[in-house]
Amino acid sequence: MKFSNKTFGISKTLFYLFLILAIINIPSAYCSEKKAIEKQLYKIQTLPTEVQFNILDQLLASETKVDSLKEDIKNYSDSFPEFAVIAESDLGQKKIKERTNELDFQPKLDRTLQWSDKARIDVEKQGINGRNKKGDTLLMVLVVTKGKEDIDLLEEVLTDHNPDLNLVDAHKRTALMTAAGADNSEAVELLLKHGANVNLKDDEGNTALMLTIGNPGSPDSAEVLINYPKTDFYLKDNKDKTALNLLDDALLEDRETRAKSMNRNSPWPIIRGKLAHKMGQNNHSSNVSH
Repeated sequence: MKFSNKTFGISKTLFYLFLILAIINIPSAYCSEKKAIEKQLYKIQTLPTEVQFNILDQLLASETKVDSLKEDIKNYSDSFPEFAVIAESDLGQKKIKERTNELDFQPKLDRTLQWSDKARIDVEKQGINGRNKKGDTLLMVLVVTKGKEDIDLLEEVLTDHNPDLNLVDAHKRTALMTAAGADNSEAVELLLKHGANVNLKDDEGNTALMLTIGNPGSPDSAEVLINYPKTDFYLKDNKDKTALNLLDDALLEDRETRAKSMNRNSPWPIIRGKLAHKMGQNNHSSNVSH
């Protein structure tokens, strides 16, 4: 069956007409819903309490943004004293809080799912501790990035999704070790705040602190880990070296090769002093206790 250009043109016109009508209908449907709620509010004082709460439920369900929801509740409370009583009651406040949390959480979830797509992890199916083909979890991927939005998302994932902080990758490295090695000091601080184990070792015996030492290394993360009260400075890697031993080796190598990243303006000599001081303090405390 053949269609003429004229017939095709009419079909195309009708398609766009229906599309425009559909778009126009979305806000009109929303307005109709609002008008229905307002209609009920005008007779709220004559309605049973259960029905009054149903009106609040309708209002909560009709909004998709927290700011609009708060504005509606304020406006309706100012205009209808009976509605204000319902909204300010314990049950009303509970319902409002639940819906607000729901609306607040959705954008966070959307951002988490967007990142999980980048990491090639199906968080919806595998859960927040799911892994990609490399064996990395979403947390391990997130801690490498340092932008403000990425740090905000990391905090949301830690707070809202409760991931396992001590899962390890193919090299037995945790998210904390990965963040420390990448010198993402903000991520290191967040992971420690949420309870990451600072003293776990990778397959070479390195702790998170040991992984900060190098050329150029991760000086900011090293300082965070040195100042963290649970850090064990006396742990040794598979070559029987502590973090201080590794740092001394790195400084010696720097003096010999005069590498730019550990020159006299380098933060590492100062960090070395802080680490030695901490270890001296711990030794002193240990001697006093005995």
